[in-house]
Amino acid sequence: MSFCGKSGERLPWFVRPDSLTANGDHAIVIAPGLVSIEAVRIEHTYELLIVRHELRAAKEGARPRISSRLVFRAWQGQLPLDLVEKDRSVAGKIAPEFFTWAGEPRQLPAQFVEAVHAIVVAVNCRNCGHAHLLVEPKPPLVTVPPVTSSAQMETLQDKRANSAPSTTDSMASAVV
Repeated sequence: MSFCGKSGERLPWFVRPDSLTANGDHAIVIAPGLVSIEAVRIEHTYELLIVRHELRAAKEGARPRISSRLVFRAWQGQLPLDLVEKDRSVAGKIAPEFFTWAGEPRQLPAQFVEAVHAIVVAVNCRNCGHAHLLVEPKPPLVTVPPVTSSAQMETLQDKRANSAPSTTDSMASAVV
């Protein structure tokens, strides 16, 4: 399971916790809206679930609620390759094929194809300890003007305090 942005874009992680075991939490993500992509694999058979999660304002002064909506659900998809060892070179470029009950092919939502490719790599990664879909955050470029007086220092501190975004009111978090 991993997360991407609402349009399938890769998200930067907030924190990468250290883990004593493989397949534990790989990262923590904070964003106003997320899409979870879950895949389960048994040999060459895959199940896939894509769900959009957004914060919805309840009433004034109350915590927003998480609203989840199914985007795509498919089961018994086939990918007859060994992405763990033999066919590792195509990992990240291919996704399982899913079909309707009538045997017609089901198309993945176009905006999530890259994310599904990354999740397929993840479910084929032995003793995984890293994030496959999330990216390293870019450090913010902060320029600090030279301060010559204590009044300028107080003004600068006030500006920073007033411009700092509040992550508790408008952001959702997820553990990957």
